[in-house]
Amino acid sequence: MDPDHVDADREAISSFYEAHPLSFDGTSRTISLGAWLYDMELIFRTSHIPGRLQVSLGSRCLTGDARIWWISVGEPQLPSRTWGHFRSLLIGRFGPILDYGPGAPQRDPDIYRDMYDTRYHSYTLEWHAYPHETMAHYCMRFQEAMLPYVSQDLTHPVLEALTVLQNGLPSRIRQHVPFPSPRMTVEYMIEEILRAEVRADTEPTGAAEGDHQTPVDDAGIGEPLYEVGPAPPEEPIPAVPEQEVPAHEAGEQEDAEGDPEAGDQEEDDIMVIPGDPPADPIIIDISSDEEDDIEEMPADPPADPIAIDISSDEEDDDEDMEQAGWFEDQEDLADDPEEILFDDGDWETDSDTAA
Repeated sequence: MDPDHVDADREAISSFYEAHPLSFDGTSRTISLGAWLYDMELIFRTSHIPGRLQVSLGSRCLTGDARIWWISVGEPQLPSRTWGHFRSLLIGRFGPILDYGPGAPQRDPDIYRDMYDTRYHSYTLEWHAYPHETMAHYCMRFQEAMLPYVSQDLTHPVLEALTVLQNGLPSRIRQHVPFPSPRMTVEYMIEEILRAEVRADTEPTGAAEGDHQTPVDDAGIGEPLYEVGPAPPEEPIPAVPEQEVPAHEAGEQEDAEGDPEAGDQEEDDIMVIPGDPPADPIIIDISSDEEDDIEEMPADPPADPIAIDISSDEEDDDEDMEQAGWFEDQEDLADDPEEILFDDGDWETDSDTAA
């Protein structure tokens, strides 16, 4: 304590402890390092703690591994330490790990550099990326230094954080990142930012800024390697291999192509029967379905056909019976009507039957 500022320092120390500062144990189980540093900086400003007391009061809030580390490293040289130096040492030991490549994990002492210069304009945070900063480092710095302090009084605090994260991106990367929406998460936005960085690095020079230039060959001729147009050239459609047609089908196709009227015969179904027709075909005329059923028989009829005439039923019956001698028998019966002729040839009268 400076003898010249004893009373002022006592008042500042009393004001500091009245603000109930948080403690940091070297892990993120209770509070992250970024949140603890932010809390310390806020108390220093509101309680008007002078710079000569900031390292002493801040180090008294370290516990656990952080306290052991500070006793072995920084406390012996406490009078020559400033708060900025103390903060850089603390972040370099307990800050977020950033993998820059193979080897031991590294930490960025300046990861919270912009955190204390943040200003609020209509609940909008100002945030930007460093020159030549990788997007992995930018997103890590945002998660640790800015995300915990986005105002929770907003209707959509996550949407506000995503908007701040996108606005701080370089223009060459921001144009490839989708606009934030209420359904997006911080993790999804970070993945899109990392993909946009790869996409921007693979584009030709000037294409990311909207200036689509035509690449020129290395020989200096000045001829463009390709034309940048609204649409890529259309690829030719591969030709379908022709199938072999059998000989008889090929002949029919040639006849159809040679006859100009062949294409008009769509309604006629023509069937060609190979081979010779029979010598005496049987021709059936079906021109009249109900009235005329005419069938043409073979050319030579049989020698002695049996003809049956049924033109007059009664006359024919009489002739047949006369030839058989049936009428003579009837005349004999007329003389004695009582006689009956049985099948065995015996005659019997009614008198015999009565007896």
